[in-house]
Amino acid sequence: MNFIKGNEKGVTLIELLVAASLLTIVLITFIAFFTNSFRYNTKTSEKVIGVNFIREKQVSLNDSPAFANFIINISDTEVTASDLSKDNSLYVGLNLMEDIMINSSTSRPVTLTDGSIINESYYLLKLNSDGKKLSVYVKENPDYNNLYRVYIETYDKNDKLLSESYMYYEKKSSGDGT
Repeated sequence: MNFIKGNEKGVTLIELLVAASLLTIVLITFIAFFTNSFRYNTKTSEKVIGVNFIREKQVSLNDSPAFANFIINISDTEVTASDLSKDNSLYVGLNLMEDIMINSSTSRPVTLTDGSIINESYYLLKLNSDGKKLSVYVKENPDYNNLYRVYIETYDKNDKLLSESYMYYEKKSSGDGT
């Protein structure tokens, strides 16, 4: 039998186990880092898609004859049920999912996802666009001359908020976009 003497070269089992343990700890740390990075990138990507989608919808609402017709109808002294109907032929381009709702300032205030509270009368339009749901809140009365405050939220197919934004819409003189 040969016995190992003093400075013979080789790796003991304990040294091998310590090295494997350290390597395992380092690999687990890297795997956790990459997993979190992928999760963060996915959330950020969804946010960017939501922001860009809302920007496109702001432009399309601003140029939409159907939205102009809606603003003209609500600026009249008396709003009728047909002015709030999703079947109103003037609103075909909006892709309304349901009738337009109105919340008066005397009813329960609405807390938006950003924590702000609407204590004023507003109209709520629920739209469907490119597989995403939009909630468009339009203040009943203009803030300035003909400027209506509009708050937009967009949701994915699972009703998860993607993004939100504000804009002002200037009432046009007629529903033809002029």
